[in-house]
Amino acid sequence: MPSYPRHESTSQGIEPDEIKVLITGFGPFRDQYPRNPSSLIAHSLPSTITLIHPPASPESSATPFAAPKLTTIRLIPYPKQIHVSFKTVRSLIPAIYSSPSFPDHDPLYAQCSYIVHIGMAVTTGEYTVERQGHRDGYYIRRETGNETEDVDRKTLRECEEEIGLAEGEYWRECPEILQTTLDVNDILERMHQPGPNNTSQLPEGITVEASDDAGNFLCDFIYYSSLAHFWRNGGEGGKRPVVFLHVPPESDEETLQRGREVTKALIGAIVASERSRNI
Repeated sequence: MPSYPRHESTSQGIEPDEIKVLITGFGPFRDQYPRNPSSLIAHSLPSTITLIHPPASPESSATPFAAPKLTTIRLIPYPKQIHVSFKTVRSLIPAIYSSPSFPDHDPLYAQCSYIVHIGMAVTTGEYTVERQGHRDGYYIRRETGNETEDVDRKTLRECEEEIGLAEGEYWRECPEILQTTLDVNDILERMHQPGPNNTSQLPEGITVEASDDAGNFLCDFIYYSSLAHFWRNGGEGGKRPVVFLHVPPESDEETLQRGREVTKALIGAIVASERSRNI
């Protein structure tokens, strides 16, 4: 089991490599949440974290005293708070990954091995890692039966009309549900296991659960948008190296620090999990 954090430089005898991870967060959510913790967390993470993979045992290695392998994980936050609107997300994804003409295009985005979207869990207030995103369900709110409006008081239907799309046309060929190809169960197990010197990789008293319901609002919408981008490029058997992390809605410094630790643990666990699968 590799240990996570947290070195900023390589040591003699340790072979480094680098993995890039793109991280996004949302902006203010109506008057109730002028400070959205998702973007505050995304924009205050360290620039790198490190995994140290223990050397293979002498019995399983041709080199009796192989050095540990060090993986530097470069964290690349999208520089803007993503506006909580259907139109913004629709224009952002997939342009962020592939379009040089996109105003905030950075060639580093296309080099990222994994994408972590972060959003605010207003309803549950819990840390959850979402397994899947949904194509449908954005027109009518389940709770009220009314049309779903974003922070601009615009519905998805209005957004689609503005850009000349019929209802449901944009994702018509995509599956109703798309799941990440990351092993969420394994990732969560790694997050909850002790780290170096038997210290927890999560803040004391914090647990992170898996979820299959990202909420049919902008969190679900951006998650499905990214999953659909990878599905369109790779098909059913292709990689969809995206995950969505829900965090509590509070934005005090203590809660934000917990959120940073959870996010770092998640990213470290993603890389460790994928490395263990030789992916």
